[in-house]
Amino acid sequence: MSSPGDMRSAIELSRRTFHQVGVETSWSVCPQSATPRNECDLPPEGSYIRINVVSGKGLGGKLPHVIGWVPRTASAVHRYPVAYVSHTQVSISAYTLGPVSQVLASVIIHELSHLLGLDHAGAGVMHDPLQWRDVKEVAQGQAFTPSQAQQLHVGASRLSTILLARAE
Repeated sequence: MSSPGDMRSAIELSRRTFHQVGVETSWSVCPQSATPRNECDLPPEGSYIRINVVSGKGLGGKLPHVIGWVPRTASAVHRYPVAYVSHTQVSISAYTLGPVSQVLASVIIHELSHLLGLDHAGAGVMHDPLQWRDVKEVAQGQAFTPSQAQQLHVGASRLSTILLARAE
């Protein structure tokens, strides 16, 4: 099991990675509970992307060997964009991929990028399956190609437009 420091480091690496390509993010870490609004300062419902880092056997036991997953209906153009990351699989993968915080960040970045419109690629953070060199590139600030960075801008601006329309 990783430490709270691993989560903080993963979030900071994720934030920095998106910042490097001009996509600004703001992060809130909320403990799992039945009423997260009571324990966490979140923006209005429907105005944010949610990344659920779950423990246990894979993603709800349904996908035991999957490290991260975005439901088909959960892109940024849907009402509640959400992705899932299996902390258990991240911890297992860290034995061969690198430090837990870097693997966790890489998976979070990968899944968030799916929500913003990126598909899998032959290398880098969007490579499937994730490999040690992909994690190393993320840690070195080389997560995205210029084309992927442009796609992230389009996805982020589309998300902003959708969220603004919902707020009216």
